[in-house]
Amino acid sequence: MALPRTIVWNNKLRLVLSDVDETVADLYRPAEPAMLDALTRLLERGIVLVLITGQSVENVEQRVVMRLPAPLRQQIAVGGCSGAELWGYSATGERNATAFYTAESALTAEHKKAWRLVTEQLVAEFRLVPFPPLPIDDFRRQYGDEPWTVLLDDRGPQITFEFPNAYALSDAARERVHRRLGSGFEGRDLRIPIQQRAQQLLEAHAVPVTPRIAGMFALDLAIAGIDKARAVEEALTPSVLGHLGPGPKPPAAEEIEVWGDRFSQSSGTDWLMCKPVDRNVRALSFRDEDPAEFPDGYNIQLWDGEHRLHAGLLEFLEGG
Repeated sequence: MALPRTIVWNNKLRLVLSDVDETVADLYRPAEPAMLDALTRLLERGIVLVLITGQSVENVEQRVVMRLPAPLRQQIAVGGCSGAELWGYSATGERNATAFYTAESALTAEHKKAWRLVTEQLVAEFRLVPFPPLPIDDFRRQYGDEPWTVLLDDRGPQITFEFPNAYALSDAARERVHRRLGSGFEGRDLRIPIQQRAQQLLEAHAVPVTPRIAGMFALDLAIAGIDKARAVEEALTPSVLGHLGPGPKPPAAEEIEVWGDRFSQSSGTDWLMCKPVDRNVRALSFRDEDPAEFPDGYNIQLWDGEHRLHAGLLEFLEGG
């Protein structure tokens, strides 16, 4: 018999700040029909939804936003590329012609060119075999499970490598990588030596981009000084709130929630959505995480339902 849940629906909720991948939808897959129905009901209550993700705005639109009723999209904002930009939608459901803000203007044409050259150099030095994004099960079926086969996605304000076969290497897999590279590295996560080398190369070219470990197996090359907290800061400005619906005055702490699946301070980025809001705001993690890895002082709670990740969020929404 299932134990009663201690996390219950917040009837005061007016504003949700949510991750996308493995929170609203599976990685590179569209949100499931039941999730879209649940999000539609959420929006029909007048609740504002700010989706903050490492993915591009186009990716989130294809998988989530444009699958929701057009009249409700004006209550949605998308903070794409780890907070590098924030987009809203018109009363007819179309993306606005200009973003609420974008950080890409911090990069010159020379920066962008050097950034792409660094990416090519990383691929060559680490003998990676890159493929365009697709669902992970499909990726492994099509391209196998060798550690050097990766997903590579140039999202404009962010370039992301994903290493579904190389973030927790077995002894045998690590030895294969060492032989392929002709040298070894510490640990079992191929992202770490690539992150370190990326930092060297980006600094050498004076490119204001920072390599960051993200998600379960991603390495983001993201604009320096920009993260998910920036998207929240922008979403809470009077001009953005006035567009989205709750009025220009920021909601109170009990009227805001943060939803995600990686709040670990050492290996996640969802906790950054908590930084700009009151420390009493409830944040829900839909992954089985170690609370000892959460940053101190935040109201981060583990979902205690039967399901986890996007299935857990759906369980929470349907229970509300």
